[in-house]
Amino acid sequence: MIHLDFSISPEWEETVDLESLDSMDEGDLRYSAVLGDIVLEFGNGNANTNWGWIPLLDWAEALRLIRDELGSSTSTEATFEFTESDSTIRFKRTNDNVNVEASYAEAVGECSFDAFSREVDRFRHAVFQAAKDRYPSLGNNVAYKLLETAGQ
Repeated sequence: MIHLDFSISPEWEETVDLESLDSMDEGDLRYSAVLGDIVLEFGNGNANTNWGWIPLLDWAEALRLIRDELGSSTSTEATFEFTESDSTIRFKRTNDNVNVEASYAEAVGECSFDAFSREVDRFRHAVFQAAKDRYPSLGNNVAYKLLETAGQ
């Protein structure tokens, strides 16, 4: 079992010109817009954050890329590195399972690759939809639209 969720932190809005959301490039969208926290729960453990600065669009896109990388082989691994710290989350596929281990949490989780893949798709859609609902000008941003539809 794996569950991914997020919360958008209102504090990041104080550090960015919300009027510029419709013209940000991909790098600014991925690393400077829509910051918050992640929920990463598996089995009896979790690797949730309570930092308020996780770039959620980047996390959602990185998960898609990790899923695609893990899908290319039944024995491979990929690591997500947080931009503002030394913390990492490692995803390791062994046959039909994905092991998840965060450097900042004691819990280690495991789920099927199929469950991981479905949850990544659901989560990614939810992040991009919530961002656009909360900040409608993102719907006018070409880089956002390309990022939102990447991999489809």
